[in-house]
Amino acid sequence: MPKVHIVKIINVEREKAFKAGTDFESFKRKLPQYFKLIRIRSTRNHTSVIEIHAKIAEKEFIMLTKHVVEPPEIHETFVLSGDIRGSHITEKYENVPTGTKITIDVDLRLKGLLRLTSIFSKNKMKNGISNFFNEFVKMIET
Repeated sequence: MPKVHIVKIINVEREKAFKAGTDFESFKRKLPQYFKLIRIRSTRNHTSVIEIHAKIAEKEFIMLTKHVVEPPEIHETFVLSGDIRGSHITEKYENVPTGTKITIDVDLRLKGLLRLTSIFSKNKMKNGISNFFNEFVKMIET
C-alpha cells in the first residue's frame, strides 16, 4: 500500500517543534479541514491512546491510534483499529543549524473498500497524505 517519505527543514527549535507536533488536542482547532474529532482515551508515561476521525484525500478515517513519544526526537503512531489498521507513521525531529529537520515516514495499510478503491487512486492517496503533512509542518512553524 502507499508509502510516503517527507523531509522538511523549518526555522523552529527542535523542542518547540516537537511540542507543537505532539500537542494532539490542538490539531482539531489548528487543522480543522483534516480533523473532525480527537479524543484522548488514555495517557501513561510517553504513550497515549487516541480516537481520531480524520479526512485525508477526500476519504474519512475513523481510527483508534497509539502514540509513542520519545521527546524531543521521535513520535510514532500505530493505528490499532479502523480501515487503516496496521498503518504506522514515524516523525523524527533533528537539530540542524537552521532549526529542525522533520522526517515523516508513512506506511499506510488500507482495509476493506479503501483497499479496493486505492488500487485506482494510489497517487491521489499519496498526494493527499503529502498535502496533509505539508499543512502539519506549516502548523508547527506558526
